[in-house]
Amino acid sequence: MCFSIVFAVLALDLGDPYVFLGEALSPPEPISITSALLFLESISAVDILGDQISSNSNAAKIKHCLPSEITPLGFHLAALPISPRLGKLLLYGVLLKCVDPILTIIATVSAKSPFVSSFEDRTAADLAKQQFLCGNSDLLSAMNAFDSWKTLFGGRRSKEEDIFCRTHFLSGNSLRLIEQMRGQFLDLLKGIGFTSKSVTIRNVKESDENSNGSNVEIIKCALCAGLSPNILMLPPSVRDPKKGGALSKKLMDASLTSSRKGYSLNVHPSSIMSDSKQLDSSFVAYLEAMKTAKLYCRDVTTISPIQLALFCGKMSANLKEQVVVVNGWLTFTAVRDVSRCLSYVRENMEEAFIEKVLNPDSPPSDIWNKVLDIIKQLLI
Repeated sequence: MCFSIVFAVLALDLGDPYVFLGEALSPPEPISITSALLFLESISAVDILGDQISSNSNAAKIKHCLPSEITPLGFHLAALPISPRLGKLLLYGVLLKCVDPILTIIATVSAKSPFVSSFEDRTAADLAKQQFLCGNSDLLSAMNAFDSWKTLFGGRRSKEEDIFCRTHFLSGNSLRLIEQMRGQFLDLLKGIGFTSKSVTIRNVKESDENSNGSNVEIIKCALCAGLSPNILMLPPSVRDPKKGGALSKKLMDASLTSSRKGYSLNVHPSSIMSDSKQLDSSFVAYLEAMKTAKLYCRDVTTISPIQLALFCGKMSANLKEQVVVVNGWLTFTAVRDVSRCLSYVRENMEEAFIEKVLNPDSPPSDIWNKVLDIIKQLLI
C-alpha cells in the first residue's frame, strides 16, 4: 500500500482512510494503511490520536485501526509534488537558513547523480569523486561537485566545461538538469509562502534564507530532520573513538544496526565513503534502502549525537540517569545541564517550526534566532 494514497485521503479530508479506502474496488489490507500511517507519523506529517504506537513497532502485528489526523506540516508536505521526506528537508532548509545547498541536494536526488561511473577506469573515476568529498556525506559531496562546476562555468556549456567534466568524471547534462530543478524547487517554496518573492535562483545564495549556507554542520541538521527516521549505527566493535574514529574494516564491509531488531544494512559500494576506514561519528542517515545481494543503504551522511538529539524524531531526557534517548533506541550519555539545554532547544525549535508552518510569511521570531545561535554553539 503506497503511503501517498493514504496521505492524499487525509490531505483532501476524505474521512477515515480505513473507511474510505475500504470502499475501493480492490480495498487494501488494514495493516497496509496502518504501516503508511506509522511512516507518516514518523516524519510528523500525521498525528496518531489516542494511544501512541511507536514507529519501531512491528506493523505486521498491529491488528486494529489507528485514528489519525494530518498535521499543519502535513498539509504543506501534501502540497509539494515531491516525497514527504524531501519536502520536510526543503522546509527545514528554509528554517535553518541553508536553503541554497538544500535546493541542490534535493535536485540531485530527484534528477541523476552528477558523478559518472567508468567501467574502463573505475580507479580514476573513484579518485576524481574523492576530490569532492565533503562532510563524510554522499549528498554533500554531490552538492560540492555541483558548486565547483557552477562557480567555474556559471551553468554555461563550453569547451572548457566539457574538458572539466571529462577530467572529473562528471555529467554536464546532469549538472544542467540539477540547476534547472533547483529553480523549480525554489518556485515551490515561494508558492507555499516559505520564501520571499524577491528571492530568485540567481540571488538565493546571498539571501537571508541562506545565511548558514556554508555551514556544513547546519546543513547536516536539515538532512537529519529530513531523512529521519532513516538512521543507522555502527556497532561499537567496528569504530574506536579513542583512535579518531578509526574503523576495523572498510565501511561497506560493516553491518550497520537499524531501529528494527534483526535488521542490518550495509553502505552501498557506490558511496563515496564505501572504502573509508575512519568516520567522524558512529551514526549515519541514509536516503533509501535497496535489496540486491545484501540490504544496502544509499546516499549516506554521518550525523553527530547532538544533531540526532535535536532533529531526529522524538527525544526524551532522563535527568536522574543522565541519558538522552532518541526515537526509543538511540541512547547517549548527557549531564543534566546538557539534557536541559537540548530539551529547551527542541521545545522552542518545534514551536518556531509550527509557527512558520502556520504563518509561512512571518519572519523568524527573536526566540528562534536565539535558538539557532545556541544550535551553532552546540555544534562547534
